[in-house]
Amino acid sequence: MQIKVSIIIPVYNAEKYLIECLESCVNQTLKEIEIIAIDDCSTDSSLSILRQYSLNNEKLSIIAHTNNIGAGGARNNGILAAKGEYVAFMDPDDFYYSSDVLERLYTKAKENQVSICGGSLVRLRDGVIQSHHNDPFFFNKEALLSYQDYQYEYGYTRFIYVRDFLMQNNIFFPNYRRYQDPPFFIKAMAIASKFYVICGPVYVYRVYHKDIEWTESKVIDVIHGLSDCLKLSLQYNLDNIYIYIVKDCIYSRHFIKKTFRAFSRNPKVQDEILKMLDIIEYSVIHKYNVKFKLKPRFFYQKIKFCSFLRKKIRFVHF
Repeated sequence: MQIKVSIIIPVYNAEKYLIECLESCVNQTLKEIEIIAIDDCSTDSSLSILRQYSLNNEKLSIIAHTNNIGAGGARNNGILAAKGEYVAFMDPDDFYYSSDVLERLYTKAKENQVSICGGSLVRLRDGVIQSHHNDPFFFNKEALLSYQDYQYEYGYTRFIYVRDFLMQNNIFFPNYRRYQDPPFFIKAMAIASKFYVICGPVYVYRVYHKDIEWTESKVIDVIHGLSDCLKLSLQYNLDNIYIYIVKDCIYSRHFIKKTFRAFSRNPKVQDEILKMLDIIEYSVIHKYNVKFKLKPRFFYQKIKFCSFLRKKIRFVHF
């Protein structure tokens, strides 16, 4: 049987939601699928659940890591092991919106001869599905879209991708513990140039059900991921993404407060922040200064990591 779609699921301590996730995959009306679950050294019963579930579900295969390498590396191993024409990515605490999602995506991808095809993402919070029809996660009509016009860097799980397209263009997830998804998504979309979307929800994303334990390595990985996105945005002339990252990620008080505050005096983190700031192209920001109402004189004043940075980083004028 030719596999049409391989669903890749990195699993780490996901026992609470794993069965619901697997059920939404197994019950898809598209029968020519495989499910590749990569257990990344779970310390709970996740691996036992996978093994028990696989006894009655031949579509499920398991890759059990002996070392914890993170979700990005686990997904890459899934891409390499996949036999499907297309690959889909699922997180173990999420699930598909309906049983016909993959069939609809695969059919439309083939009809329109695209490397990437997707739909809308909705959020599950406290057992209630929430959708916002005006946000970038939602598509209100079926269409062939240009990524230059769309320019968004989140929500890669609501799409399927031609596996050969990923392999031939060396599109993999960077081996980061956090923020490995946006660089993958930007590169895939930029190289594909166009993608097809169907109307309505396809993927349910569970929110506010777990806390992130920030470590030095995770913070540094976020900085590396942001730097990757900046470089990709410059390479492919994605000015809107570039400005968004600079304005709402790097200089956002919320982002700094949530992510970096506890590590603001860490020399390694400080060095990585400075490296990231060095790659910012202020000509791009200047081009959009009226639209985004940025005040260049106070750009670096917004970075309140620590006195070390405030002394070391010079103000930049256009």
